[in-house]
Amino acid sequence: LRTQHPNLILLSGGGLLDDTSPLAKLKNQYIISGLILQKYDAIALQAKDLSFGISMLMQDSDALSLPWVATNPYANEEAINRHSEKNKTRIPSDKTITRGSITLRFFNSANYQNQQGETISLPKVVLIEQLKAAKANGHFTILSVEEGDTSHHDLVGKSFLDILMTPMRDEYFKDPVRNGNTLILSPGNRGMSLGVIQLTVQAGKISDSFIHNITALDNAIENAPRMDTWYEDYNKAVEEQYQENAARRIKHADPVYASDQTCKTCHSKEHEIWSQTDHSKAFADLQKVSKAFDPACIGCHVVGFDDDGGFINEFHTPNLKNVQCESC
Repeated sequence: LRTQHPNLILLSGGGLLDDTSPLAKLKNQYIISGLILQKYDAIALQAKDLSFGISMLMQDSDALSLPWVATNPYANEEAINRHSEKNKTRIPSDKTITRGSITLRFFNSANYQNQQGETISLPKVVLIEQLKAAKANGHFTILSVEEGDTSHHDLVGKSFLDILMTPMRDEYFKDPVRNGNTLILSPGNRGMSLGVIQLTVQAGKISDSFIHNITALDNAIENAPRMDTWYEDYNKAVEEQYQENAARRIKHADPVYASDQTCKTCHSKEHEIWSQTDHSKAFADLQKVSKAFDPACIGCHVVGFDDDGGFINEFHTPNLKNVQCESC
């Protein structure tokens, strides 16, 4: 895309770091290094990206090298309060990006929580002043908000807001919607597709002749060779950690689940039907994509993963591979 479109700008609404999987910290290290390789122009810092605390982010030199944007000053107040005078690194409140004759200003109105669990929001009047100032300087304005945040919809159509980025709750992208001066973009949130929009700006406004495409990031798109080592290193690190956890579980592994072979003795007809479905081959699907050691994936492809007596690995519990009767 950069070859085809030299003026391309790569933006993310944020919420990229993982806060749920057993390997969250390890995964986040590789998400950060992967984002660096992809050379984003601006990334909105969402509350989810701070699930391990802002201190972790501020102490990671790789993470700090990313073009984060936090228009809400609370993120910087927290960062400064928790660090010495020497480490007063600030996250920019906006990002200025210039391509040809166009200068773009990217803002992010995320809400953060303090140590008491209270939500700290950016006063809307402050945000409006910043957007108006950017527009007065002839800049093209983009505001990114968090998933599900509708509190800024009253800004749509205003002369000082050119694009509103409002992420969806799932992987599906919505078509752009034009409302007065503002174009609303609704990207999916799971990284399964890439939204590309080509804009023409005339007299400081987006013309109606924009082109919007959604590219599915599936097997039709070849992996970038420069990412191969990154992906291989990640899978190795995941497998090492998984095997360490498996070794601990093996010592306390008492059988709990019966497995499909036991079910088959009384339900041979149903078992035959099951054996012809994708559920009976679910674990092999993981092996094909080198994910048979990734806890974020295994749970949906075996029986009782992470439960006492459940699936550990294909060597010690081969009878619990795949999505079997007891998975339901």
